[in-house]
Amino acid sequence: MNKMRKLLYIYVLIICFTAISTTILAQQTSLFSNYILNDFILNPAIAGKNDYNLIQSTFRYQWVGIKDSPKTLALSANIPMKPKRVGLGGYLFTDDTGPITQTGINLSYAYHLDIAGSYKLSMGLHGGMLQYKINGPELILADEQERYLFDAVETTWSPDASFGTYFYGNGIFAGISLNHLVENKIYTTSFDKNSGSFGRLSRHIFIMGGYRYKINDFMDMESASFIKYSTPSLWQLDITNRLFYQDQIWMGLSYRTNDAFIFMAGYLYKNKINIAYSYDFTTSGIRKYSDGSHEIVLEYKFYKKAKEEKPEIRRALE
Repeated sequence: MNKMRKLLYIYVLIICFTAISTTILAQQTSLFSNYILNDFILNPAIAGKNDYNLIQSTFRYQWVGIKDSPKTLALSANIPMKPKRVGLGGYLFTDDTGPITQTGINLSYAYHLDIAGSYKLSMGLHGGMLQYKINGPELILADEQERYLFDAVETTWSPDASFGTYFYGNGIFAGISLNHLVENKIYTTSFDKNSGSFGRLSRHIFIMGGYRYKINDFMDMESASFIKYSTPSLWQLDITNRLFYQDQIWMGLSYRTNDAFIFMAGYLYKNKINIAYSYDFTTSGIRKYSDGSHEIVLEYKFYKKAKEEKPEIRRALE
């Protein structure tokens, strides 16, 4: 147990050091209220941590009632490989915010290490491409004399990568990921390497952790938190509690600092199909114009069938 505490202490120190020493520029990533279900998209080290193959889709409609408010669609899959140290996966997503649409595709690799008892530590990478589509005529400019720079629809591609680590076992989980590692500049036809870039990808830090514990023979409780940081934005913290009944029905409440209270619920059918819904009650100033945010998650679990032993092997074991 002392060895376990030392390992966890070292891991927390690494997380804190990385969070303090990393320079970050601006928030440009998708927002998820069901971050616990979307953990693989947020941290590549989670690929293959389960004993089943997982396919998942998420749709989020943010700030309903506001024109050109963000709409996000994400599709992901990740699987454990043999030996059970390797996880593979990938995901597609699109963020539509009116005149600017961001689409991405990433492939993922993770390696899992046994460190003490049933506790594991994994490291993983996302690698892929981002596409930015800018609908110039729909942009609202501070200076209309620059309209000639945005008189068409422009599309540009940029490479992208993320790195993460993840510690888990016996109901405990904690991880950190660094997203948009490369911080590439975004060039379009109007903004090239000679005239300057339209913008650049900004590195993000995601820190997630939690613990699931048994209340009685019928109910479990899970408490989790999720920290997101990117300057010039402030730190944003999600605090979540979910109550499970017989590992089938669950309900939860979450609070996101300076943004929203979140109600969430889910149902697991035959331990294979999981559907979850969340609604954000906006608490920031934007609540005067928005009817909140909706998010739906649908996932399917594929369990691998155990290979049947050959007759001669069974006879030898008898």
